[in-house]
Amino acid sequence: MVGGLTGSVCLMMCSTVQTNIELAVFLFSSGLGFAMTVLPSQVSVISAFKGNYTLPFCVSAMGGGVGMMVLPLCTQKLLEIYDWRGAMLLLGGLNLHTVVSGAFLQGKVMQRVSPRDISTTSDTSTSSVSEDAALAALPLRCWRNVRALILIAYRKSGVSVLGKYPRLTYMIIVSYLHGITYAGWTIFVISNAEVKGLQEETAVFLSVVGGIGNTIGRLLPGALNFLNKDLFPSRVSFLALGVIGSVPLCLNSIATNFPTLCVFASLNGLALGTKAITKSAASVDVVPESFSSTALAFALVCSGMGELTGGWATGKIWDVTGSMDTAFLFLGCVDIVGVVILLLGMIHEKIIQLKNKTNGASGN
Repeated sequence: MVGGLTGSVCLMMCSTVQTNIELAVFLFSSGLGFAMTVLPSQVSVISAFKGNYTLPFCVSAMGGGVGMMVLPLCTQKLLEIYDWRGAMLLLGGLNLHTVVSGAFLQGKVMQRVSPRDISTTSDTSTSSVSEDAALAALPLRCWRNVRALILIAYRKSGVSVLGKYPRLTYMIIVSYLHGITYAGWTIFVISNAEVKGLQEETAVFLSVVGGIGNTIGRLLPGALNFLNKDLFPSRVSFLALGVIGSVPLCLNSIATNFPTLCVFASLNGLALGTKAITKSAASVDVVPESFSSTALAFALVCSGMGELTGGWATGKIWDVTGSMDTAFLFLGCVDIVGVVILLLGMIHEKIIQLKNKTNGASGN
């Protein structure tokens, strides 16, 4: 609720700014607020449905595809009628629904260990200061206290889960790469069409086509999981759609007319929608249920960082080379790298399983 209110109000405040600095501050605050709404909405679904969360998770995430389909067209119409200030004000008001949605989310009480308990269970060198330490030099006492605080922050932040479950590290890298592709294509799909000679009124419909594909793609993992969970796990779906999504990006140079661009937009939307779900689901699946919210948070944060990188890198490549085909080829290569890294993670997992079986057999 707080995040939705912050994001909406700051977006509306963008309509009143007079300088670029004010606009940047309000946009940053708006993005931060809306980011706060993502994790609770997804974790609540996983917590409610436990091991059978995949299909409900996909259904709840379909809104992202609908937004991709509707928002560019609505924004264009609002700009024509109200200019950019009026459009920002209305879009901010429309997003106030997140406050109402947040009121219906039921929080889950988690048993947390207090910092005091953590410090008492830690190593004696990082526990409460002893009488001998009190007599030690001031720099030594400061170092011990700082070290204890770092350990407490390390354990409370959940970073230790990466060491316990190395497969999550692969998924975090893959999530970052997915964010690059997602933002790069979403931001520049209309510009790409305009570069190829389409009018803005026609090019904007590519977002509608991509949004339809994205909506279907977000539902696809749930349907496949419902049909056969063992045959279509999240990581396999990510691999398949990663390959499919890289093809239209790498072959963007041959898309010179509206029908071909529509086909490519639908494939990209389908692939990005499916991967948006499967990268989160796969991150949750590689850790126990008690760590699901932590794993999902890491995946979402890294995906967001990837979106920042993707928007900047794609625009930079376009500026330097003057070719949108080169920029989209870069995004296609990023997709391929993500597939390779996920394959390496699966191979690593198999090696660990074989070692465990070998050690178990030798122990017997």
